[in-house]
Amino acid sequence: MGNGWIGVDLDGTLAKYDGWKGSDHIGEVIPKTLKYIQTALSEGIQIRIFTARASCPEQIPVVKRWLKSHGLGMLGVTCKKDFQMISLRDDRCVQVIPNTGITLEEKIAKLEEKNTYWSLQQFNEEGKNQVLTERIAELERCCTKADQRIADLDRLFSQSHTKVKELRKQLEQYTDRMQNDIDCVVQRREGVGF
Repeated sequence: MGNGWIGVDLDGTLAKYDGWKGSDHIGEVIPKTLKYIQTALSEGIQIRIFTARASCPEQIPVVKRWLKSHGLGMLGVTCKKDFQMISLRDDRCVQVIPNTGITLEEKIAKLEEKNTYWSLQQFNEEGKNQVLTERIAELERCCTKADQRIADLDRLFSQSHTKVKELRKQLEQYTDRMQNDIDCVVQRREGVGF
């Protein structure tokens, strides 16, 4: 993977966290995150533990001991980003769509607000319009494909930051096309006069 690295937070991401219990206490490992790190390492991806604890030099040995006890003693520990960081997994992060200032959560909420899929399904309860029924089925398939695409994007992000930027742009275009399709169906439905 070259010189890039992925940061993984400790408390609340790799280790369970339910409040500060002292500098020597680190919670139980979170299996899903542990598996992610093990898989990434097996694929040659460099992982660093990205934790505020590293801002206190006396905390680094505590973190290293905990990592070693979970088979991750080879990982670096830091609290600083650099130009080689590809991504960060952290329970406190909010993902922003590059160059927009818009959070991913805001974008999803806006799409859901515009999405008339569920209201279309309600209008078709009695099967009055076969074309509408087929369109709804097609939209369901598109939604499933979009969900699969998002999962694929998450996996690809760890492999190539540049490729992910391209795929996100494609996904936005795909989503815009899907929204246009939905708008067309709504206009047709309104023209049918339920």
